[in-house]
Amino acid sequence: MTIEQLTEQLQQREAQLEQREATIAQLQATNAELAEATSKLRGELEWCKRQLFGRKSERYEDPNQPKLFDGASASAEGEGEGDEDGSANQAASTITVPSHSRRAGGRGKRQPIPDHLRRERIVHDLPADQRIDPSTGEPLLTKIGEEVSEKLAFRPGEVYVERHVRIKYRRPEENLSGERPEVVIAPASSEGLAKSIAAPSLLAEIAVRKYADHQPLDRLVKVFARHDVELSKASMCRWMQAIGELAAPLLALMKRRMLEHSVIIGHDDTPVRQQDPGSGRCRTSRFWTALGQVGTAGHYVLFDYTQNRSRAGPERWFRDEHDQPLFVERELQCDAYAGYGTKSGAGGPGGLLDREGPWRMVHVGCWAHARRKFHDARLNAPGPACEALGMIRQLYGIEAKIKDASHDQRCAARQAEAGPIVDAFFNWCAEQQAAVLPRSAMGEALTYALNQQASLRRYLDAGHRPIDNNATERTLRGLAIGRKNWLFTGSEAGGHAAARLFSLIGSARLHGVEPLAYLHALIRHLPATPIRQLDQFLPDRWAANAENH
Repeated sequence: MTIEQLTEQLQQREAQLEQREATIAQLQATNAELAEATSKLRGELEWCKRQLFGRKSERYEDPNQPKLFDGASASAEGEGEGDEDGSANQAASTITVPSHSRRAGGRGKRQPIPDHLRRERIVHDLPADQRIDPSTGEPLLTKIGEEVSEKLAFRPGEVYVERHVRIKYRRPEENLSGERPEVVIAPASSEGLAKSIAAPSLLAEIAVRKYADHQPLDRLVKVFARHDVELSKASMCRWMQAIGELAAPLLALMKRRMLEHSVIIGHDDTPVRQQDPGSGRCRTSRFWTALGQVGTAGHYVLFDYTQNRSRAGPERWFRDEHDQPLFVERELQCDAYAGYGTKSGAGGPGGLLDREGPWRMVHVGCWAHARRKFHDARLNAPGPACEALGMIRQLYGIEAKIKDASHDQRCAARQAEAGPIVDAFFNWCAEQQAAVLPRSAMGEALTYALNQQASLRRYLDAGHRPIDNNATERTLRGLAIGRKNWLFTGSEAGGHAAARLFSLIGSARLHGVEPLAYLHALIRHLPATPIRQLDQFLPDRWAANAENH
């Protein structure tokens, strides 16, 4: 072979080698992508299996720590580490509701109250000075009859009837004048819902069973049927919406006090299905919760309901009826949902967080959210994940020691003890990020922590800032239980009514107020209470007033 032929053959072999190297590189890249996708899918599969069959607790057990007894659990986590299912942010299962025929027409005729129920006579009479002459003691009026209306009432274990009797009087002819009517009747009671068959006690019982005990209204229809009382689901829905409207001014006052007095507000959301009354199909809506700072006049939990998860929902909630902000500067503790403005670390146009202007909100991160991602990565990267969990565990251990300290003492302890651990944690995250696949569970956990570094560090700078948002997440647990029972909201109006009643019941519980007694009092007294006197029904003031117990 000539030199030219050998040169040509060598060039061909080199071209083949280059092609093979390119193919190998392409296959290696494809293999890496497939390995990353497989790892991610395996993690998701294990997470789903754990949700269905496994333990949901995120308790961390150090693999290097020997156990005193076989089968004994390791030491408990520091206070504040949440349960995986505690956030209530898991999407509701998709449920297909079969269509059904519905009778056309209006509400229908009200069913008469059964005669066998016990009647309790409640007399509404005119004041004595209107019935009897104070100077002579002679009657000014002559009783001519009674006007009776009946309402269903409830005591635990008994449905009974309140028989409201309004005494009628006729003036003697000698006492008549052109301006004075011949017949006088005692005014009707202003308690409860106007023209409703349900008394305040029954309304409060239904509300507590639905929104505190999480019993669907369909189930309550059967409960009352056992008392031989026929109550329709539609009627109870209307009553709950009416109670929500009745309490709207009180809830507006509670929101204003929260935004005026709580320096830091916890915020979170959870999905819920909403049924379209026309088609019967369901869409995904949201319940949002806001928790006012402990120890302030605004320590309430308030819920809101929106049709979607757009940032317009929380943006609107933090404004008043005139679209003006209710504060100058506040701190918001929440997750990294981009609608808050957390994606790039700034609020951006219309975002809530870290914005400059006449009002602003500072983002305080949640270490429980960061920890949860490392916990989920243990299956695919047990070594690094456990190392991260160990450092976060040290932070919670410090919080457990200083939980009863003052804000200044807590801040000093955090700076001295937790600060170096936080620095080491983020340095470790930066080193580990280059060694893991970005789309793996471990890669996503590292990316989340590094992206939220500024907000996660902020709890070190002030003693009043919690290390996590678990307290806010816990307010959603009851709602998550209810969602499994009643499955969906029947309409947008029903969702708003639920948010209002969740707010009243949740805020009452925060202050140790029994929800049934509290709602009963609200339904009785709010219809006749002027706006300027609503503050007496705030849960914290209600709890402080011994006369209410």
